[in-house]
Amino acid sequence: MLAIQAISLAFLRKRLSPRKTGFLVEWSAYTELPYLLFSMAVSSQGGFVAFAVIYRLFSAGIQSPFPATLSSVATDLE
Repeated sequence: MLAIQAISLAFLRKRLSPRKTGFLVEWSAYTELPYLLFSMAVSSQGGFVAFAVIYRLFSAGIQSPFPATLSSVATDLE
């Protein structure tokens, strides 16, 4: 197995150039509203709980119509 991997490694090429190092904080990320709300919520325990509850309500509201729609589309309910 080592011999087979050695053959593969002999012909292996790097496909991506190394990433250039940037700033420690990417300030442009704070212009997106979901990331901004999440970063504010993580700063305190109460904010994190509030963010989790609000996120759960919105995600449940988006995901809940799918099973109901699927059951109304199905012709054989058995």
